Amino acid sequence: MDRYIHLSLRPGAKQAYAYTIAMLAEKNDRHAPLNFSSITAPTLLMWGEKDIWVPATLSEQWLANISGSTLITYPDAGHVPMEEIPEKTLQDALTFIDLK
Repeated sequence: MDRYIHLSLRPGAKQAYAYTIAMLAEKNDRHAPLNFSSITAPTLLMWGEKDIWVPATLSEQWLANISGSTLITYPDAGHVPMEEIPEKTLQDALTFIDLK
């Protein structure tokens, strides 16, 4: 938590957060889906099954929209599995990179 507070207090952070929230709100208001089908790079999706911010059902949609993507779900992780279970997600990322 201290790290997040520190990062949120750095110069320009408040403006960046406000800009991001406004951009997402505008997208939501227009009901414009993100254009994930334009992604052509090998993509690893890491999803926490206990994510209360972004439903796990979206992971399947993103998997279908990003050609050649790979999905790994983590039953005991929430919104940020890379921070909650860093050793496991690092190993999965390294394995993914080695396979590509």
